[in-house]
Amino acid sequence: MKKVVFLLGLILGGFLNRGYSQTLADTFQNFIPKSAAPDETTKRQISAQLAYLGEIHPDLIYHYFEFLNVQLAQPGSSPAQMAYRRFNTIKHHYEWRRQIWAKKQIEYLHKQNSPHEVIELAKRHLEKLYAAFTPYEAGTHSNFSAKTDSLNYLAIQYYQRNQRIDYVPERDYLSQRRVIEAKFRVSFSKTLANLSAIPQLSHHELIRKFQRYWHLYERPTGANWDSTFASTFLLAVEKHYYSLRDIPNDLVKPPRLSMVGGFYQNQTHRFRGRIPIVELNHLDLPFNKPTDFSQNLLSLQFRLPLRHYLTAFSYLKIQLAFLDGGTQQRFMFNNTLFTYRIVKDTTTEVTTTYTESATFTKGEVNIKLQKSYVGKLSVPFIVVNKHVALEVGVLFGKNTIAHRIQHNYHYRLVETKRFPNNTSTTTVLKDGESGNRVQNQTLTQWFASPSLSGVLQLPYRLTLEISLFEKYKTLMAGFTLF
Repeated sequence: MKKVVFLLGLILGGFLNRGYSQTLADTFQNFIPKSAAPDETTKRQISAQLAYLGEIHPDLIYHYFEFLNVQLAQPGSSPAQMAYRRFNTIKHHYEWRRQIWAKKQIEYLHKQNSPHEVIELAKRHLEKLYAAFTPYEAGTHSNFSAKTDSLNYLAIQYYQRNQRIDYVPERDYLSQRRVIEAKFRVSFSKTLANLSAIPQLSHHELIRKFQRYWHLYERPTGANWDSTFASTFLLAVEKHYYSLRDIPNDLVKPPRLSMVGGFYQNQTHRFRGRIPIVELNHLDLPFNKPTDFSQNLLSLQFRLPLRHYLTAFSYLKIQLAFLDGGTQQRFMFNNTLFTYRIVKDTTTEVTTTYTESATFTKGEVNIKLQKSYVGKLSVPFIVVNKHVALEVGVLFGKNTIAHRIQHNYHYRLVETKRFPNNTSTTTVLKDGESGNRVQNQTLTQWFASPSLSGVLQLPYRLTLEISLFEKYKTLMAGFTLF
């Protein structure tokens, strides 16, 4: 049994529609052959077929159950094979009708006076309705026998899938179906007239719903029939959201290039170094000092579109920056004493200890962050609207740091010998002043850091950006070149 239904899934090419396909098997439970006794897996497979077929055309649900009854009653038999060929022909017929309708709507689209970018976006929604099979030849297979009451009843049940409707033989289901379909059309017309009230996040669901109900606009339904409504609807929806979201990837314009200048950049840099005590063998002065720098910034930002709409992860921003004019930092280390001891056993009885010490009577370090070369890759993580976005990314680059060290220290080397009788002698081997000394050095530092940026798009192509990194804070303003 499971193999049969799984085979049907492969034949029909159905997909699982998460919006409602999990419940369609329950909704149509009375039409599933009792002999099938479907378990949960089989029910999900049947639900997927019903969802898939309903989107092609609701009439296919009736023909699906006709086929399913024969297939499950006589699997592998000649009648079952004939039922499959008949159903496949009917399915291709409706797919063919949907494709012909979509092509006509695309023709209407190209006659509209709208931006090419918007037309292309609306066109893609219609192209998704094209059948993925060899084009069907209508031939003589345009009318297929069916019990119209049952066919229309099943279509109504598909429309009202959230509630189970009892079948009443004497009821006029054709008229009831027309009333329900008319309400759907009225709903779409009201939506078209009031697009500004539709939440921005509902855009894709609105398009998806309209694609499911394409058949409502396939054939004339009355005096007010508009054969171009579908193309008008899709075009209006895309045009509305195009204006709302300021599409970065508009299919025509090249990626955007911006020039950005930084008002203020603060870098927290931990300056590490050593001052050697040249008169001694082992002692030097290490220092590890956090310092803050501010610089002027000039950069180019290149925004590469990844999606049609300005949404999360819809573009990749590549930024190359040059920073110069860093402020100078200074710190002192006067009256600092450092010692170093080494013990040597010269004999088995005498222990000799050498003690090196240095006392800085003057110490000054001047540090200047001269130049920085920075790259940044970022993508939008949260998009509030076309003006405000939050971006995440990574910053990497190179700093050139110059420092000047001025110092004066007193150095001393002492030898201490200890004897077995607990006596000792002390001898001063070196004792003196270093004199004023100056040391100049340029260091290169590579770095990388995660980034978080708030971006505000202002009128007249102006941009304001505030960025926070692990060790950096930046305030930038810029102008979009094109």
